[in-house]
Amino acid sequence: MFKKYFPFILVIFAALVIRLILSPFGNNPDLFAFAEWGNSLGKYPLNDFYFKSGWIFSSPTQPPVLNYLLVFSNWFYS
Repeated sequence: MFKKYFPFILVIFAALVIRLILSPFGNNPDLFAFAEWGNSLGKYPLNDFYFKSGWIFSSPTQPPVLNYLLVFSNWFYS
């Protein structure tokens, strides 16, 4: 069974290693998207949050619970 999934595991592991190697050399777009979501959800109601246009980094893809944790994190560090 391990031999069947070995190529898939190898690709996932290689992608993780490449991301870890390249991450110190640039900005992490995930962090910028999370910061933008946390900042925007504090300004807009949840029903307008997912359908708002004009996102800079990425439109929201996470469930509301995680987004509210990002709002708390944004409020806490501000």
